[in-house]
Amino acid sequence: EVTDFGGIRMAISPDGRTIVVAGQGAASDVTQLFVRSAGAVEWRELPYTERARTPSISPDGLWVVFEQDGVIRKVPLGGGAALPVADEGGSPHWGLDGTIVFTRAGDLYVVPGSGGEPELLVELAGGPDAASWPHMLPDGGGVLYSTPANGDPLGARILLYEMESEEVRDLVPSGNRPVYLPTGHIVYGHGSQSLMAVKFDPRTGEVGSPTTVIPEVSVF
Repeated sequence: EVTDFGGIRMAISPDGRTIVVAGQGAASDVTQLFVRSAGAVEWRELPYTERARTPSISPDGLWVVFEQDGVIRKVPLGGGAALPVADEGGSPHWGLDGTIVFTRAGDLYVVPGSGGEPELLVELAGGPDAASWPHMLPDGGGVLYSTPANGDPLGARILLYEMESEEVRDLVPSGNRPVYLPTGHIVYGHGSQSLMAVKFDPRTGEVGSPTTVIPEVSVF
């Protein structure tokens, strides 16, 4: 059962063959990670992932990173011990360039997927651009993220932190939890309770006009 505990509940591997869900087993009221292949029916629980949230799968499909009690950890999808990635943080996303981007108190951080000392990308906490739900672009050249809604369903914005220039750019005036797709679109939730998409070229920074993908979905 996938209950409304907040955060990201599902991750799909880059090749589309593996699905990870943060949910509850039939005999437990504690959230943990479950995994299955896209062609299977049964779910297999991942040990050492109790109270896990916001899963994200590594580019090679062998690991999943997640948040557990305010700590970023990773665990092999084949089973094994959970290893620490960062001692404080949330909402990790494992980019195709092999790095993991995450938030800490509204700031953006990045750390190698193999481990190491997290690097502060940009301080945003305390300002209107505080970061949530970061998403690394495929080439590693930038991080998409959304700002807090501050009680207004339409108040969240989608921004881009550019690695080379170290600048922050506004991309979408109203939206949250952005995800970049290989089709060249950013897909995101909109406060009007719909799933939206907008064309985006990471090389030029050009942004198109938003279109509705699915109406009548729950967006908070």
